Amino acid sequence: TAKGLLNLGKNHHSKGNFNSAINYYNDILTMPGVSQGTIGLVEKYKGLANEGTILKTLEEILELGKNEYTASGKRKIYMEGYELYPESEEIKERLENAAKGLLNLGKNHHSKGNFNSAINYYDDILTMPEISQGTIGLAERYRDVANKEIVYRSLEEILELGKNEYTASGKRKIYMEGYELYPESEEIKERLENTAKGLLNLGRTYHSKGNFNSAINYYNNILTMPGVSQETIGLAEKYKGLANEGTILKTLEEILELGKNEYTA
Repeated sequence: TAKGLLNLGKNHHSKGNFNSAINYYNDILTMPGVSQGTIGLVEKYKGLANEGTILKTLEEILELGKNEYTASGKRKIYMEGYELYPESEEIKERLENAAKGLLNLGKNHHSKGNFNSAINYYDDILTMPEISQGTIGLAERYRDVANKEIVYRSLEEILELGKNEYTASGKRKIYMEGYELYPESEEIKERLENTAKGLLNLGRTYHSKGNFNSAINYYNNILTMPGVSQETIGLAEKYKGLANEGTILKTLEEILELGKNEYTA
């Protein structure tokens, strides 16, 4: 059978008996009814044999990877192993672990502002086969953030930074960067909402004094924030419309006082 011939070919190939290996590979390639997966492997092995490259066994590749201490080195070994043994669950598992190692290295460089180095690590992950969608998703997200030159910080660091920042505009910047890194964080979303409300109050203060440009800037800052409720967005849009018309915003107290002093039916 094709699988039996393939094993014989690989056995000769791993010992450097290239001609014998090629003969077995050719026998498979002239057989009918062989799967495309097997044909692809045979062609790959035959190509290596024609180049005079000894075929490493799966065990040899796993041992090489185990003794390699760099994530980039492991990536290279296991990617080559996957090309030769795509059915190996052990290779797939080690590829995933190597990807996680590269992700940690990327984050380390990213946290220091070494954006290009970080992006290189993230790109290495994105060109690896058999990586989980979770790891791929993180690599893509962090790469996008690094491309914007936003420093990587842990969620805890971002929350602490925001807590210690006393200006609404400063909090906005911190939490927007936090949202880029952790869009699933309810704490980040809550703080974005609170920050937007702080900016809304500042905008209304300027607006009520006729400082329309300053008010519009605050309203625009809210309208470009992620994670803000539709209620707050709606108010910012309404107030911005009034400011664009040059209409001073009456405070709630002023409106209540006006109503109190109005005697017509």
